[in-house]
Amino acid sequence: MAEEKTFVIPLRKHWRKAPVYKRSKRALNALRKFIVKHMKTNDVKIGKELNELIFSRGFRTPPGKIQVTAVKDENTVKVNLVGVPYKDAKKEEPKKGVAEKLKEKVGLGKKIEKPAEIEEKKEAKKEEKPKKDKPKEEKPKPKKPKKEPKKKETKKK
Repeated sequence: MAEEKTFVIPLRKHWRKAPVYKRSKRALNALRKFIVKHMKTNDVKIGKELNELIFSRGFRTPPGKIQVTAVKDENTVKVNLVGVPYKDAKKEEPKKGVAEKLKEKVGLGKKIEKPAEIEEKKEAKKEEKPKKDKPKEEKPKPKKPKKEPKKKETKKK
């Protein structure tokens, strides 16, 4: 059975101690610690709307306090704003490019090969590449003549 509680969480006393550029992050950490303490579990999921509210005024000035609803299912606590249901994140598929879409429509993208054809290709590759038993002989490198340092000539007037 799901346990549901509503909290008003004071955040100001936590984020005021942080440097200006870390304040919203510190507010999120304080929210998470509060929920862990009061709901007695370590697995906390913060809703999208709640996260957007904390960062709505930028990372420098998060809200001083927030009213949230926490729903505990087994060992997981899902937290979101009061009156907003928690939505699980959807896994998005990577977007296809124009070339991939055209290949799908035309049917060029995938060529179906039979297992016999695959074996024939493997055998052909083996025949093409004979193994070499002899190591390559190293050719002696020609010696370069050493350059003598240039002598500086002084100009006489």
